[in-house]
Amino acid sequence: MTKTKRNPPAATSGIPKPPELNETVALAGIIERAKTWRQAIQWVGYFSVAWCAKEAILGLSGKETLVSVIAEINKATDSAMWISTASGLVLMILLIGERRLRLRKIKELSARNAELELKLDPNRTSSGLTVSGETNPRLLL
Repeated sequence: MTKTKRNPPAATSGIPKPPELNETVALAGIIERAKTWRQAIQWVGYFSVAWCAKEAILGLSGKETLVSVIAEINKATDSAMWISTASGLVLMILLIGERRLRLRKIKELSARNAELELKLDPNRTSSGLTVSGETNPRLLL
C-alpha cells in the first residue's frame, strides 16, 4: 500500500478573528437577548391585564354598577331616541373625517395647481387663500 499524505484539519482556534467579527457576534447575542426579554415582558403584561380583568369582574359581580344603571335607563326610555343619537354621533364623526380628508387633498394638490397656473399665466395674482384652500385669516378683519 502506498501512503498518501493527508493534510491535517485546519486548526480554527489558532486563527485570530478580526475584531469586527467579534463585535458583530457580540451584538447579535445582545440583540437576541433583548428580543427574548421584550417578549417575556410583553407576556407578563398580557397576563397582568388578564389577571386585573378577572379580579375586577370578581369584585363587581352582584353589585350595582354604572353599566347596570345605564342598562336600566335604556330599558325605560324609547329605543328610537338612542338610535337617533347614535346615528347622529356616527354621522358627525364621518363628516369630521371627510373634512380632514378634503383639506389634506387640497393641500397635496395646491402645489401642483399653483405650478400649472404659473406656467399658464405668470402675471396672475394670488387669490389670497391658504395652502389648505381656506380664507386667509388676515383677510377676515
